[in-house]
Amino acid sequence: MIIAVSDLHLGDPLSNKPGFKQFIDEFLKPKSDEITHLVLLGDVFDFWRRDSPTVLLDNLDILNSISSLGFHVTYVVGNHDFSMTEYSRCKQEQDVQNMAPDNSSNITICKEYKIADGGKNFRFIHGHQINYWYALPFYETFSRAMCDTDKQVSERADAWSMIDRLQDISPILQQKILQLSRKTRAQIENKLAGPLEGLSMSAEESVIAESNLLSSLTQIDQYSDDNKNELLFYGISKSIQELIHSNNRALQIESLGNLLEQIEDSTTMEIEQKFLVAWKDIFHWILSKTGKEWFLEKQQLTQYARRIAAMFTTELKQNEFLIHGHGHSTFVNQEARTADAGCWIRAEASFLMLEDGEVTSNSWPIL
Repeated sequence: MIIAVSDLHLGDPLSNKPGFKQFIDEFLKPKSDEITHLVLLGDVFDFWRRDSPTVLLDNLDILNSISSLGFHVTYVVGNHDFSMTEYSRCKQEQDVQNMAPDNSSNITICKEYKIADGGKNFRFIHGHQINYWYALPFYETFSRAMCDTDKQVSERADAWSMIDRLQDISPILQQKILQLSRKTRAQIENKLAGPLEGLSMSAEESVIAESNLLSSLTQIDQYSDDNKNELLFYGISKSIQELIHSNNRALQIESLGNLLEQIEDSTTMEIEQKFLVAWKDIFHWILSKTGKEWFLEKQQLTQYARRIAAMFTTELKQNEFLIHGHGHSTFVNQEARTADAGCWIRAEASFLMLEDGEVTSNSWPIL
């Protein structure tokens, strides 16, 4: 049995830490002989604009409890705990050792994870790689800076100042950031670093607003060259065909149909550019459809679109089931081979269970 949980946001006042402690004591411990693997899907800690060492020390009891249960734990880094990648590289240093779990050898920290179960292949990511697939180099740089920014310390209170200090940003990205006006920087920070529970706009409106705001930071050529990537092309074609088969209203989105028709005669970069057009059109189309009768079609379209986006940033294969967090709303879509583990915020408490290749979504406490 494999268990996946996401978005605890430990360190934030909204975190459902008591509920997760109960989950450890009343579910993970009693089933520790059945569980072979626990996957933490990122944003386990929330370091954004906080003192990261303090957050880690204050919540080390959670990792200690988990790592003592016997099964292996894979920690997939998210956007709010992006600096855990630094911990992974530096965990031999004395100051980091003092913040390590008692059984840290039982924990693997990575950006994504693959495993086979029940004859099926699964890929685990946090999920920010989907929402920001077209500007991921910038978004992960921004996330890294937010993890290093402490709102209580004046010299570390500005995320943009932290970004300017980073030494390993690509020259292309550095130039794009330097060209941003002060107004645009403020707008980006307000949008990307907003409250944990989000703003008043819908998820679809947010996707469109972010894609417009980050348009000058688009860097889709980061993920591939100009040659044909046959495996990627196959995955995109199959996903679009599956979507149309399950929801023929998807053909109403002209750019999506054009993408399917033109894929054979395009380079990888051209496909990325065409999908960026389709990506925006998809969410505009969803916003244009009101009423409960559209719910299933919109949901299916969104989840297939996100699956295709993951193919660009994580090299997701057609035969892999994608499991992620970040969305804060749990679901399992067997047709699209995609699932979200949900979150542990306020009273929310959800997790995914994998048994013999089957994925199920569960709430805690289990009713």
